[in-house]
Amino acid sequence: MLKETKIFIVLFSIFPIIDTLNGFVLSAGINLPIGVFYRLICVAFLVFQILKKGFTSNVYTILTCMFLFSGIITLLVQTIVLQNESSAFFYDLTNMVKFFLWVLIPYYVYQRAEQLKEGQYEKIFLTISVLFTLGLLIPYVLGIGNQTYAGSDAGYKAFFFANNDTTIGFIVSTTYTGWYLFEKIPICVHNLYGMVFI
Repeated sequence: MLKETKIFIVLFSIFPIIDTLNGFVLSAGINLPIGVFYRLICVAFLVFQILKKGFTSNVYTILTCMFLFSGIITLLVQTIVLQNESSAFFYDLTNMVKFFLWVLIPYYVYQRAEQLKEGQYEKIFLTISVLFTLGLLIPYVLGIGNQTYAGSDAGYKAFFFANNDTTIGFIVSTTYTGWYLFEKIPICVHNLYGMVFI
């Protein structure tokens, strides 16, 4: 596996840790946008590696470029027409970066379909699932963190700040983990049977 592919796996596997740190810092009243810095690093890494690999002339490349271009144009037009202040522009930009990630990650993976094998995807999703679970269990056991819904016992108590984003990520990682375990159970049962009866 190439070094940059290993960086990709690590960079996108640790996002539950980043989200937890971001929530902890914001909960402490410290104005340090760790999540924004992390996403900017991710976008910079993806853009650099995609440009380094080069583009192929096909519909997927055209659609990806159109999405990115339309996002940038929308941001600029909105800022000019609405005469937004710089603070509003940077707020919109941080939200647009999330959109760019949704477009850039699949294109990066598409470019490296030969390098990124099923084993790498398993590592990413299993690491995310474990880190998500720890990010929920540790604050719960220690009795610290923020309640999902203020003034209510509903939801969970942790340092995940963007609850909707976190819930979607948790659903995806849980689904993959369930599928992974379902696939591995027959192998484990077969090996156990062999150890006991052979």
